[in-house]
Amino acid sequence: MPTDTKPFLPSNYNSSAKLTVGVPSSPQCMSFEILSISGETRLLSALDFPGQPTRTDADQTFDQYFVDSQGQRYSAFFDGRNAIFNDGAADFIGRWLLGTSATAIQRTRRLPDGFTFTFMDHGPRPQRLHAVWRFPGSVEEAIASWKLAGFSVSSVDRLWNRNHPSSIHLRTRGALATGADSSHVVMPVTQTENTATGEIHVGEFNPLTGLGIGFVLHHLEGCTWKCHSPRR
Repeated sequence: MPTDTKPFLPSNYNSSAKLTVGVPSSPQCMSFEILSISGETRLLSALDFPGQPTRTDADQTFDQYFVDSQGQRYSAFFDGRNAIFNDGAADFIGRWLLGTSATAIQRTRRLPDGFTFTFMDHGPRPQRLHAVWRFPGSVEEAIASWKLAGFSVSSVDRLWNRNHPSSIHLRTRGALATGADSSHVVMPVTQTENTATGEIHVGEFNPLTGLGIGFVLHHLEGCTWKCHSPRR
């Protein structure tokens, strides 16, 4: 989601609602798709471990696995750039299925343990992932954690990003010349609990990369999002 727009949340999103849980063959339970080694597209559904009660995305202690329509199980991870699914032998990059229910991933790579990411619909291309997140620590600890995954604090955003006032911004560099496929973290400066929270958008153009090229492409991206946004 472009940084010059307000956070995009599905109209039916409820932060206390139960996560997607159901039988793998049920289309409404699918949230990600992967391309298998054989070239076959497989749809993945998030399920709790057998015998465990269904959790809400407000909990930070649940664990879950993903399963495809053939019954193959996958562990899920997020590294700040990709949703990664592992079947015990290989990694697969997941693509979000627009229009599906909010789905959480709690395991991480590159980032320290403790994060919970709740994925939901994102804006039009090149956006490809959008999640809200929480981390059991202070704002300073959260910033240090994001830096471990290649993010840098973007002080310039504090000056011109009017749709995220009083927020801390962190970005990955993106492509060298254009800033393409950058990840962008937005975190309110003031947190009301002893838990840092925020959003992450993956697939933006970094406006600070490419001697102005990224800046132009980023704002063109913002115009595209506004033209397609139901909140316009």
